[in-house]
Amino acid sequence: MLGVTPHQYLVRSRLRHAARKLADDDIAVTDVAYDVGFGDLSNFVRTFHRAAGVSPTKFRQASRGERKILGERLALN
Repeated sequence: MLGVTPHQYLVRSRLRHAARKLADDDIAVTDVAYDVGFGDLSNFVRTFHRAAGVSPTKFRQASRGERKILGERLALN
């Protein structure tokens, strides 16, 4: 019905939750990864980067307005 496998749905749900935590909370990226259900930090970083186009740390910085990373990325494409 959703057009994705159950595993893809679960990963996307975890990534959405992680993005909210990264933007709103001051907890470490490692803690975010484990809190949303990833058992391995490197897998979380790789999966997040593939989905968002930036690392979790850069996403956090951009979401807080510390850098214009997402705007720069869009301007290049």
